[in-house]
Amino acid sequence: MIDNMKHCSDETGASHVAPDGDRTVILCVDDEVVGLKLRSRVLELEGYAVLVASSGPEGVELFRRTSPDLVILDHSMPGMNGDEVAAQMRRINPKTPLILLSAYMDLPKDSLSLFDACVAKGENPSYLLRHMHHLLGSSTRGASLSPR
Repeated sequence: MIDNMKHCSDETGASHVAPDGDRTVILCVDDEVVGLKLRSRVLELEGYAVLVASSGPEGVELFRRTSPDLVILDHSMPGMNGDEVAAQMRRINPKTPLILLSAYMDLPKDSLSLFDACVAKGENPSYLLRHMHHLLGSSTRGASLSPR
């Protein structure tokens, strides 16, 4: 079921355009299918091209093959948690912004240090989008993430 979602959306969206004229590509990694579908749809409606992965290893492989512009990553996944996925992604490309999306906000600081931003699951999508816009417009990791 998720395999059918591994694509860039064909919908047009002018609000998020990469320098080469292609839409900005967002990789979403989450083992919860419903949340993954909803998040993907919200991002597509915002004009992003969205790739999805339903497991950590699948996310790392898509990251390696596609070089997305930003990653939204769940923390609690079976087999390979978000910390492990983020660490592998940082080794592949340390400059790609990573956003942790998790129901667990009391994670250790060393876990959070792998991410450029942390957003609670269930938060209004506009909060996630503000972080994304900031990170995609920022040339350095770890810049201030205050909401606009």
